[in-house]
Amino acid sequence: MKAFLSSNIPFPDRKSILADALFLCAYFLIVLFIFQPFGTFEYAHPHKMLQLSGYCLLILFGYPLIKKGVLLFSKNNPVYSMRQEFTNAFIVFASLTILGFFYHALIIKNHVDLMHLPVFMVYSFGICILPFAGLLYQKWLKVHTNTGLPENHTNNTKLEIKGINLYETFYFNPSDILYLKSNGNYVLIYFQKDGEVKHEIIRNTLSQVSGQLVANDFTNIHRSFLVNAKKFDKVIREDGKHLLIAQKFDIRLPVSRDKLTLIEKKLKDHY
Repeated sequence: MKAFLSSNIPFPDRKSILADALFLCAYFLIVLFIFQPFGTFEYAHPHKMLQLSGYCLLILFGYPLIKKGVLLFSKNNPVYSMRQEFTNAFIVFASLTILGFFYHALIIKNHVDLMHLPVFMVYSFGICILPFAGLLYQKWLKVHTNTGLPENHTNNTKLEIKGINLYETFYFNPSDILYLKSNGNYVLIYFQKDGEVKHEIIRNTLSQVSGQLVANDFTNIHRSFLVNAKKFDKVIREDGKHLLIAQKFDIRLPVSRDKLTLIEKKLKDHY
């Protein structure tokens, strides 16, 4: 469980948040229409189904807004783990439950009694635990089965990079990796995929990860950066500092003075 919670996952983007909201909306629509919980099975109203659909609208619009608000507190963190996602999911669940309670009280019952809130939350937990657990597991599974490698590559071309955590292993085509950046006890691996620059985060040190790489293909240019020199074009001097440039990807990385000769030789060998 500890390894699961400490596993790193990509920071949720707008597309993944919307996909989660649609999944939850569809799930609750089925549950509400079939089982009609919270005392609505005996509830008689000509527009009952329309009123029940209101719960789904709360999820569809409330989930993205609440999730984005919660994520503001994690936005500046160098890594995003399952522990943070679990905590954020709980906050979102509690917030949606409270909104659902007031919707139920005002629209269905026409009466607000806060004494019923604990019972409402218990029922909500029973209904919500399955889809929320499914979303968390799906996020973890997607990361730990994702290779970062196009499907047409064979196993012989894979480069395995391992982290400290038990299930933290990624596979890459070595030529797709652009550079690696150290951030404390974490390493950010930047690579190209589908014409875009993406990254994965692994719990390890740069020196330990560098030992897993093909030595001739990667060059240390700074205490915090290890690069695939084949992906870079030139070194420039700007404001008294040397920068390694990859024009295609609009990447500019600092070069230490003692590494300048080495990287310039590497670039010259490639061009």
